[in-house]
Amino acid sequence: MVLAQLGRSATSTIDLILSGGLSTHVILGLCALMSLASWIIIFWKWGQFRRLRKEGVRFLQAMEMTPRLADAYKSLTRLPESPYTRVFRGGINFFSELRPGSLQKDASSSPGLSEAQLQALRLVLEKV
Repeated sequence: MVLAQLGRSATSTIDLILSGGLSTHVILGLCALMSLASWIIIFWKWGQFRRLRKEGVRFLQAMEMTPRLADAYKSLTRLPESPYTRVFRGGINFFSELRPGSLQKDASSSPGLSEAQLQALRLVLEKV
């Protein structure tokens, strides 16, 4: 009895769609197109997040292998452009403006940044 009702309701649903007017077909067509577009966007975003996750892993591996900040900057140039590299470059550029020459091999260890400089660096990184 239940199977007969399921089969009959599926047929009646198809019959309703086929016997519907122009407005029914237009609305169902638009719903189908929007559904297809949303699935395309879902898979596109999934691919973007997957690529971003891989870029993050590569970035962290490159940073972990470098003992100095200058070496990290050099290894960063071999990585493809990503949000991680853009933020790092923005921070390094600002840091090198605050402490000129501190990224060179023969640079002496200089004191850290002041509180105001750290806040400015944070603002630069947030902007990037």
